[in-house]
Amino acid sequence: MRAFHGVSLGLLLMGCGGVATAPVTNDLGGIDAALVPDVVVTSDVSRPMDVVVDVAQDLGPITACTGDRDCSPLGLVCNVDQGRCVECNAPTDCTGDLVCLRNRCQPVSRCTSSRTCPGQVCSATLGFCVDCNDDGDCPATQRCRDSACVNRPAMCGSSRDCSAMGLVCSTALRVCVECNADLDCPMGRLCGTDNTCRAQVCTPSETRCEDLMRQRSCDSRGSVSTLSTCAVGQTCRGGRCQAVVCQPGSSSCDPTTGARRVCTADGGEYAAMPCSEAESCRAGVCMVRTCVPGAATCLSASSRNVCTADGLGMSVVACGPSESCRDGQCVARVCTPGAATCVDPTTRSVCNADGLGTSPTACSDTQRCADGVCRALACVPGASTCVDSRTLRACSADGLTQSTLPCPAMSTCSGTLCSSWACVPGSTSCASSTMRNTCGADGLGTTSAACPTPANATAPSCTGMGLCGYSCLSGFGDCNRTPGDGCEVALNTTVAHCGSCGRSCDARANSTVSCVAGACAYVCNVGFADCDGMPANGCEASLTTPMSCGACGTVCPSGQFCVAGRCSVAGPLYHGWTSPVPSCLTTTYNTTAPTNLGGTYPFNTGDAPACRAWKLAATVCTTQPTAYVDNNNFSCPRSGGFTDPTFGTYCAVASQYSCSTCPGACNAGCAYMPLSLRNCAGRETAQP
Repeated sequence: MRAFHGVSLGLLLMGCGGVATAPVTNDLGGIDAALVPDVVVTSDVSRPMDVVVDVAQDLGPITACTGDRDCSPLGLVCNVDQGRCVECNAPTDCTGDLVCLRNRCQPVSRCTSSRTCPGQVCSATLGFCVDCNDDGDCPATQRCRDSACVNRPAMCGSSRDCSAMGLVCSTALRVCVECNADLDCPMGRLCGTDNTCRAQVCTPSETRCEDLMRQRSCDSRGSVSTLSTCAVGQTCRGGRCQAVVCQPGSSSCDPTTGARRVCTADGGEYAAMPCSEAESCRAGVCMVRTCVPGAATCLSASSRNVCTADGLGMSVVACGPSESCRDGQCVARVCTPGAATCVDPTTRSVCNADGLGTSPTACSDTQRCADGVCRALACVPGASTCVDSRTLRACSADGLTQSTLPCPAMSTCSGTLCSSWACVPGSTSCASSTMRNTCGADGLGTTSAACPTPANATAPSCTGMGLCGYSCLSGFGDCNRTPGDGCEVALNTTVAHCGSCGRSCDARANSTVSCVAGACAYVCNVGFADCDGMPANGCEASLTTPMSCGACGTVCPSGQFCVAGRCSVAGPLYHGWTSPVPSCLTTTYNTTAPTNLGGTYPFNTGDAPACRAWKLAATVCTTQPTAYVDNNNFSCPRSGGFTDPTFGTYCAVASQYSCSTCPGACNAGCAYMPLSLRNCAGRETAQP
């Protein structure tokens, strides 16, 4: 056994089979077990079961630490990994010829060869004598660790194999260790990654200031203490990094009290540094006052110069909108500057510029005071004149204004006065059998004139109530009851007033109406006749049908058609096909139209565009036309030429003909509706 400062330590060595091969006692020499140094467990990668439990030298009572500052009062340094104060961590922590061995500063023997190291060997790396350089320098039951021979750890299968030694079994390493978890360690100590119980290096989750610029934070277990630098603009105070309130050492003036203050070294608050009684703080500097705070003088009627609250300068302060400055104070105005009022008709009172008093001013002889202004006379006071026949203009008593007044009812303004009517304006009375008196528009007199002779009327005469009467000539009527245009309607020829006012001729089917000699007359349109003798339904019969061909009762023989009002054997029209267009008559026609393909096609006057489109297609097509969009647009279902002795020859083409009511390609929209035919070249051309 190797002695470490009077403490004899022994370890129970176990064979591979778990049988004790060398019982060893653990002599702690009466030292409190709590002071037993930490046990360090490391793994040899090449031999994972060959684990060494290394017991450090006795460093005295354990003092926990998180940094060298915690150990400096003891003259020690902090081993952060162990969380305890030690003599040294590195050679530079020792002085003189002492070197740092196992956290202790110890004297050593310098060497260049093991011959100069009785009972030891020379370390070529360290340059002094040590217990061992490798495992071969140690007994079979020990290994070389940090130049010292240490006992191998006891092998185990469970913690029962380690309990006699006050240890537990690491099932991963299968050796006895101090701990596998924190619960295996005494209160206040933690299980490290090397399976040794270490003192807590810090209070769990605690933060504290290392200095003004650094914060130390403890993890939740108290095992790791992290030192971090505060961010820019922060200092550490109150145990944590906080944003600075002010620039450390800078001075400023308190915005509330105006007192001088200085920012503390940590930038966390201000410390008062007041100025003297004759000084005030400005921009953090104490300055001698130049005026009495609050003292003021008038700069103008609307502003004053006021000493600032710190007495270091003057500021211009405007008076309120209803105030003026007097003796350095803003005083409420008693009147509006420049405003004036009339004291009497010849004198006005004007408010002074500061609004704090008034001054009287007399108007001239040609003026009068009104609304505080001396105004020139506008008219002769009390005078009046007529504006028109119904309005009088009167001058006011002060001569400054004129007003217009309407004349009373049944009066007219003439000259300078409103005079009562002598008669009702526009009223008439008879002066004789042919003359009448008319009251003037002003009602102040009458004029005489002969009764006028209206158009289409007899000579007038004056009747009762002063009216000029007349009678309409034969064949004329006063239908609008307006004497000015006389008997304005010719009753013998006017359809709306045929024979008498208001008697209108009714319209009849297929006929033209007129007024002849005061009676309604009707004439059938071309191609129509009144075959049933009933005037009410007009000219109801078409003279283009085989039943009434050219005249009422003219019936075409069987197999003939009515063509242009005459029975004819030509036909059948349109190959005898029936048009799908409603009301499209196909048994007759009364006119024809040329086509752009060299022929003509027949139709009836008044046919709808869709009917004409079908008739054009039915003339051109060799097979019955069909609608390709609707019954306004037709195509030949099969191509082929067509020759008609009456209506011409049409060419045969590979594509079908299309006849429609709108130009352009098939199915194209159109803004107007002339008839068109798609020709042999495929171009659609408008038809007549």
